[in-house]
Amino acid sequence: MVSARNAATAPWPMPAARPAAPAAKPAARPGTITVQVIEVIPAAANAVTLRLAEPGTTRAPAPYHPGQFITLGFSMGGETLYRSYSLCGDGKTDKPWEITIKRQPGGRISNYLNDTAKPGMLLSVSAPQGNFTLPADPASAPGGLVFVAGGSGITPIYGMLRALASLPASRRPHVTLHYAYRSHAEAIYARQLVALNPQRTWLTQYHYASSAGQRIHPEHIAMSAGPHAARAHWYVCGPEGLRRAIVAEAERAGVPAQFTHVEAFASPSLRTAVGKGTAARIRLADTGRTLDARPGESLLETLERYGYRPEFSCRAGACGTCALRKLSGKTRGDEGGPLTGRERSSGYVLACVAQPAGDVTLASAGGKGAHAPIAARERHASARTALRVALVAATATVFINVWGMTSHNVSASGSSSSSNSSSSSSSSGSFGSSSSSSSSGNGGFYSSPSFNQPSTGTGMS
Repeated sequence: MVSARNAATAPWPMPAARPAAPAAKPAARPGTITVQVIEVIPAAANAVTLRLAEPGTTRAPAPYHPGQFITLGFSMGGETLYRSYSLCGDGKTDKPWEITIKRQPGGRISNYLNDTAKPGMLLSVSAPQGNFTLPADPASAPGGLVFVAGGSGITPIYGMLRALASLPASRRPHVTLHYAYRSHAEAIYARQLVALNPQRTWLTQYHYASSAGQRIHPEHIAMSAGPHAARAHWYVCGPEGLRRAIVAEAERAGVPAQFTHVEAFASPSLRTAVGKGTAARIRLADTGRTLDARPGESLLETLERYGYRPEFSCRAGACGTCALRKLSGKTRGDEGGPLTGRERSSGYVLACVAQPAGDVTLASAGGKGAHAPIAARERHASARTALRVALVAATATVFINVWGMTSHNVSASGSSSSSNSSSSSSSSGSFGSSSSSSSSGNGGFYSSPSFNQPSTGTGMS
């Protein structure tokens, strides 16, 4: 890693100076943890890694599993903002946590942290949560592990790869990584990924830079996993379009549902956009009170504005903690997520992302011991597939860039020139094109391999 002290030697262009970010301060609530930034490390163009420790130490603030996430709270401009970031470490508690924040155009928190984070800063965060984690015994995966990451979706996967690299060879399965990003300069952890397995004995990597015309073709994921693809654990983290395409391919390959692990990224700016229109009213059946909802507000935001304190955790429509029962009316914006079909048919909605599409009646405003479904409350510990929507403020440009990570035309895929070099200056980090996949025990490093099969069209939400 390149430390902030040696930023001038970073192998990617450093961003130009920016205006000072608006002031923000940690926003604590019951159950949060105070952590201290002990180091700020450039991770890629427009991305920084923060190392977080228990104040006054270099230890992890709390135990965690690689792949889990924490939610940060900030008071800014008279409102409280929450953002969730994956823990990128290997799970060892004698070392600090690590999170990586990519700067997003218009992103209030991502820009604030990229501009102002420094050693000594205190942050208020949630305890680690999420089930996007490795099997209890990685070596027991009969088909190995398949990871697919889009953009900053590499962050939880990198933590799991670090944990695997620290295992004895006898306990380490063969691993395949497919990583798509816009350009080599924006590839988070480019050098670190190469360094995980310089001998290329257990980790096969495929990298795809959309700026070079390279695309992930979902059918290649199964092909690269070899004849045991259906018995591998598949991990997917990235935009919704990428997630849908890879999950569909896993189903076609016969991968059992319990072997498919997913996290998806979306943007609160898009979530807000769907709420533009007339205001609505929310009636609470247990008290008879009526609340006026503003356009673009989620149910949770309206309730909080009126002084209610419903339970929540991720504020991303992922964990189910905020589920409330809707007795009448229509909502939008909380499609998918952790609620089961039975829970939805009973009227439950995810208050942190659901927006009223007209007048709505809720059974109550929630709170401890409220009427949220048991399955949703317990999903933190028991869900086999974890969906977290990263709370990043992104613009349409970002989504167009990620759209380019998957192919949308029904045509043969082609390999691109290997003239583009990676951000690593070492020979082991160079990107070379290859038309063959490795399903053996030996690893490799490839750039957009060519497979003469049709591509699969995918969409972005």
